[in-house]
Amino acid sequence: MVSKPKKPPAVKPDKAPIFGKNPLPPMKEPAKKEAVKEATPKKEAVKKPEASSKKGEAVGKPPSVKDYNTIVRPVITEKATQVSAHGQVVFQVLLTASKSDIRDAVQNLFKVKVLAVNTSCRKGKMRSFRGRAARRGDMKLAYVTLAEGHNIDMSAGI
Repeated sequence: MVSKPKKPPAVKPDKAPIFGKNPLPPMKEPAKKEAVKEATPKKEAVKKPEASSKKGEAVGKPPSVKDYNTIVRPVITEKATQVSAHGQVVFQVLLTASKSDIRDAVQNLFKVKVLAVNTSCRKGKMRSFRGRAARRGDMKLAYVTLAEGHNIDMSAGI
C-alpha cells in the first residue's frame, strides 16, 4: 500500500513567513551635524607634480610582466647603429604589440621619456637548410624615439 504525500499545513495570513523582508526593526538615521561642517575649513586641492623629462628622473610606472613580454630583444645591426645617432633605439617586439604598448613598456623598463614609436613588420622568408625547405618567422621592429637627454645603454641590460 502506497501512502499519499502529506500536504503542508495551511499558513494563516497573520503568521505568513517573511521572504525578502528584513526581520530587524528599521534603523534610525544619524543626526545631521551641519554646524560642525560649517566650522571646519575647506582643504585646498593639492596638485600632483607632473612627470618632467629631466635626465635622471624616473618616468613611467613599475614594470609589469606584460612590459617584459612586449619587448623581445634589442636589435643591434648597422642600421640600428645609424639611427641611434638621431636618438632612436630599435627593438624586436611581439607581432600583436601596439604602439601604445611599446611606449609603455620602454618607459616602464628603462625609465626614459618616449616621444614617438614607429613600427615595421617583416614577413618571414623561405630558406633551405640541408635540402629541406623552412620558413623563418615573421618579425616586428619598433623604432623608438627618445626625448632629449634620455638614452638607453644596451650593454647594461634590464
